[in-house]
Amino acid sequence: MSVEYPLAPEHPWPAAPDDGEAATRWVAANGKALAREVTGLVLSGDRAGGHI
Repeated sequence: MSVEYPLAPEHPWPAAPDDGEAATRWVAANGKALAREVTGLVLSGDRAGGHI
């Protein structure tokens, strides 16, 4: 999955990490919609996305 989180300054802190958390929770809860059995998640990112 790739999350396009909202960028500052149009979306101030904590919009980006909030969206990242919401996306992570959605993936964890909706494996069936993705045709996957979710047994764990590995989060990673590059640059600012890695920080979030």
